Amino acid sequence: MNTILSEKRIVDLMESAYSFFIPSYQRGYRWTKVQVTELLDDLWEFHQLNPKKDDAYWLQPIIVKQRQEHWEVIDGQQRLTTIAILLQTIKKALPFFVPNMYSMIYETREKSADFLAQVSKGDSLKDTNIDFYHMHQAYKTITAWFMNKPPEAIMHIAQRLREQVKVLWYEVEPTDDAIDLFARINIGKIPLTNAELIKALFLSRNHLSTAENDQEWIRLKQLEIAGEWDRIEYRLQDDSFWYFLHNDTEADYQNRIEWLFELVTNQYEHNVEDDVPYYTFHVFSEYLENESRLGKNRGQLLTSAWQDIQQLFMKMTEWYENRELYHYIGYLRATKTSIHSLLKLSLNKKKDAFVQSLKQRIAKSYDEFDISALTYSDKQSVRRTLLLFNILTLQNDAYSNTRFDFERFKNEKWDIEHIHSVNAKLPTDRSHQIALLNDAIPYLSNQGDLIKRIDDFNQQVETEQDFEVLYSEITRYFGDNQTNSIGNLTLLDSSTNRSYQNALFPIKRQTLINRDRTGTYIPIGTRNVFLKYYSRDVNQMNHWGPEDQTQYIDALLDELSTVIPNVKEGVLT
Repeated sequence: MNTILSEKRIVDLMESAYSFFIPSYQRGYRWTKVQVTELLDDLWEFHQLNPKKDDAYWLQPIIVKQRQEHWEVIDGQQRLTTIAILLQTIKKALPFFVPNMYSMIYETREKSADFLAQVSKGDSLKDTNIDFYHMHQAYKTITAWFMNKPPEAIMHIAQRLREQVKVLWYEVEPTDDAIDLFARINIGKIPLTNAELIKALFLSRNHLSTAENDQEWIRLKQLEIAGEWDRIEYRLQDDSFWYFLHNDTEADYQNRIEWLFELVTNQYEHNVEDDVPYYTFHVFSEYLENESRLGKNRGQLLTSAWQDIQQLFMKMTEWYENRELYHYIGYLRATKTSIHSLLKLSLNKKKDAFVQSLKQRIAKSYDEFDISALTYSDKQSVRRTLLLFNILTLQNDAYSNTRFDFERFKNEKWDIEHIHSVNAKLPTDRSHQIALLNDAIPYLSNQGDLIKRIDDFNQQVETEQDFEVLYSEITRYFGDNQTNSIGNLTLLDSSTNRSYQNALFPIKRQTLINRDRTGTYIPIGTRNVFLKYYSRDVNQMNHWGPEDQTQYIDALLDELSTVIPNVKEGVLT
């Protein structure tokens, strides 16, 4: 790499109105509040040291190459973009300090220069794409930072930027391959991800070159891949789509498209060790170097690999958009079925045949156990059974397009809970005991004896045993307080679970109704239970007795029978 090394002040870039071009192979703008704040804090600390006129604050190097009227940024675009946003913030307050500006043009972001020039007015455009969103967040971070400093701080930071902030300027030869340089420069830096290195690999002119070496075709192919890449990443950032396929215990990704590349690596023969840093990147790099063994040139190999990614993404999109596939696959993923086994199961199958295979896979997991005999101690089996019940309740409703919310199921950590409280761990603190008993009074209107005994308890000091006896009688009045069967269990999010713990059925019921009104997502099976939708006798809405439990189990088995044959016959075979 031949370079011309020099130093430049930020004011040099401003006064000469430099135009920086951010090519498609670069990662998008991703500086967070932490990184933006660290830069501002460093500048403020530099100012407070009262530096001499010749002292300089050095930003990390900028690596560029001449590209017609622009400077193509190979390394340093995050810093340049953040400084540009900072200058625009200063310009809004002190217009005379920033008479000129350098510009930033992102190849894959139409109107990026205009957006950065008016980032303070970017509310309406910040959700257009993920880069604009992060740029606007950086602007908000900078604005908030100045609000927490003395009023003169903005003047001091402006002076330091104009007079003493400098960069080392590395100018490479115009003939150097910028994408290869980008990959080599960044391979050892932690902030880069597998996806960003693979993107540089896929957009390299060396890898896209053909026998004809048509430069215009290569340029258009780079834009095509970069645009499609951006569309896939944007779709994967939709948490509803992502958590349909992913569980909360799985690793998260800065660039979620990386997961698709990880899945595709299983298709390629390679000699890369699993524990090598940037494993996925190295697998693809090795694959593109196997021209002689695979009988294809690099351009053909790259095109084939990119088609593998596109086809995988389209398959998953089809799964998500088809309500039946969405529910069955979502259930299997939520119960830890591997994505590889589902992909294998889908091979060479039309939609109907694939649906049948999914239903058979679900049914097979219920071989040899009696669902109606499950109890609270069978937590894992109860949880997945209630999950399936909730999913099928939605799926089997021919008049609804409602879909199960896997995102909230996983992020809100739903688990099993008793519908009517059992004699579990009770409070020993008297104030808590009184509160628990008093909560029951509104639902005991025709139980004068129990109300009187509660009043007596409130008026005098009783033993813990007296409280337990009284509370046990009250819980028996509202239902069976001994059963741990699946007929007394339902799914609830962890927040709702904590909010009512040992509460009686009518109190739990009112709690659920109140939370539903305020926007808490209540699973349909749970909502139906507390509305006594499955009970034939609804004269007693505040009770959850043995008949209610039996009728609830019957409804549960009815729904499960649409996927699991012979579910009503006890132990499945």
